[in-house]
Amino acid sequence: MKRLGRIFFAAFAACLLICSAGAAADGKIRLGVMPFSSRAESLTDAQAEIITDLLINALAGSKSIVVMDGKTMEAIGVKFGLEANLDNLSGAAEIGRIAGLQYVMLGFITELEKGPRPLQTMTGEISDISATIQARVVDVNTSEVVLALSESGTSSNYATAQGNSVLPILNRSLPQMYAAASAPVERESVHAISDAVWRMSHMIRTEIAGEYSYVVSEKRGKFTIDVGSELGARTGHLYLAYADGEDVLGIDGKPLAKEKTPLALLRVDRSEAGYSVCSAVLGNGDVVRRGDKIEPITADDAKKIAPELPKKRPEF
Repeated sequence: MKRLGRIFFAAFAACLLICSAGAAADGKIRLGVMPFSSRAESLTDAQAEIITDLLINALAGSKSIVVMDGKTMEAIGVKFGLEANLDNLSGAAEIGRIAGLQYVMLGFITELEKGPRPLQTMTGEISDISATIQARVVDVNTSEVVLALSESGTSSNYATAQGNSVLPILNRSLPQMYAAASAPVERESVHAISDAVWRMSHMIRTEIAGEYSYVVSEKRGKFTIDVGSELGARTGHLYLAYADGEDVLGIDGKPLAKEKTPLALLRVDRSEAGYSVCSAVLGNGDVVRRGDKIEPITADDAKKIAPELPKKRPEF
């Protein structure tokens, strides 16, 4: 019986490696997402797994990343007697190697609390919820952390453009796991968590896979961006349109990155599967061009950057 078990485990590992080899042939990054845990008093580990599901959904539409879900990752750990958590990154890396991945992501929610002021909605007054999520991306070959992330979100960022007064229903493309979950979470908490995950997924795509998002067209004051609902874009979300500026040089004179030149703030009016249509709500939309990059931004950060937005397009 033990021999049969070993044969099964070997076959299981071989199957995973063959599947991942197919992903490698596509030239995509292979990332496994372990179930997120909770360090917030008001949220259990079972409830925190909502983060994992939201993150996998947000990354599923990526052109550069193939994602392995947390349940599969856990199952591999159980079958091979491996434990993976933030205190045991080598265990996470070993699971990733067995699965033929390049990176494994682990994380937790550190805060989930009511904001300082309530929100007025069509159905009355509700509490504004804030959530903070932290994550580590581990290279499976070295067991080293290659990317550390921290993002905060609020339920108020899900307010619509109509005076920031109404919280829309989450897009039905997201799993209906909230209603069916054994550990339910109130709607506003899910909104706050999803708001943080949305920006975190963008950072993962950019930093791990070099996958940027762009303005793809402009017509009569409306801007089309190549981020749609499959990447987490929702009506009312805010994106900063920016252009690459001068090189940021290291001490050795080699370029480290490009300076970001803010151009205008775009708000999503309508989100489809593969794209979204936006309006410029801060700054001069006339300075935005096809090919300019975009990144998600919070309303608070948008207010801080507003004075930097140019009245005419800068020369690069």
